[in-house]
Amino acid sequence: MRKTYFRPSSGYYGLLRDKEFIAKVDTVLHQHSGTGVKHMEIKFGLHSKHADHIDRWVNFAIASKTKEFVIDLSGRAKSSFFTELARRKQIVREEPYNLPSQLFSPNNGSYLRRLELRTVSLQLPSDFKGFLNLKSLALVDKTIVPEGPFRFTYLRNLRLELILCSYENRKTDVLDYAYLLKIAPFMETLELPMWMNCQHRPYSKEDGELRVGLPQQHNHLKSVRISGFFGHKGQVELPLHILRRSIALEKMEITPKLEISNYLAGHDCLYEDLHYVDGHRVATEFKFAKQTIAMLLMW
Repeated sequence: MRKTYFRPSSGYYGLLRDKEFIAKVDTVLHQHSGTGVKHMEIKFGLHSKHADHIDRWVNFAIASKTKEFVIDLSGRAKSSFFTELARRKQIVREEPYNLPSQLFSPNNGSYLRRLELRTVSLQLPSDFKGFLNLKSLALVDKTIVPEGPFRFTYLRNLRLELILCSYENRKTDVLDYAYLLKIAPFMETLELPMWMNCQHRPYSKEDGELRVGLPQQHNHLKSVRISGFFGHKGQVELPLHILRRSIALEKMEITPKLEISNYLAGHDCLYEDLHYVDGHRVATEFKFAKQTIAMLLMW
């Protein structure tokens, strides 16, 4: 849809735009045969009150065996989302749309090769076994930690971008992502680009003893790259855990360079310059248990 530059996006005109978008999508899908869809994207500012309409579009994607499915209900550019985080601006929004469980059934999910979800609620069913043929998964405006008994059995290569905000309001810690070694037992390469949007606190003994993650041995992980490393406690604990549990690991790269997105890498280079020395000092001081000094690269 063409953007409306001279009308407010809330109130009466916001409602009008929602109805206009929904009507146009319904018209397009009604004219489609409903088979053989390779790529489908839904990008518009919608939420839970539009669930009936979005459910209908998701069911269309399922019935048409869509291979690449993108649902972006944020209604704003990705760069603006990062700007709000950088300024620690409170993001106020409506209750997000909850994806229907039928998308995660073994039969329906087997057609998906790429799935991208942004600003939606994701409640995985307890019997979820993973997407058998999924090659690319992007979750934006979430930083969730999967829970439950399921595993990503077919996952071999993972790039997970982590944006971690202030310590006071955060429920997820960097070390929590050690859980990846458990739910992806056949993973071979892991990339973790990080951006710590919080007060800079390189690890020191005053922060307490380093914690130990889940005692889960990993037999297939060969290569790990962690960027945006500035020596925060959790950033030290996670690679230590990976090194201790990954018996097939051949290479680990650690760098303070910001690689999480082109937007952040271009606008937050000052942050990188200021804290580069701290990250290098912490990594050198601990030498990651003295067993991995040869693995510390990219400095």
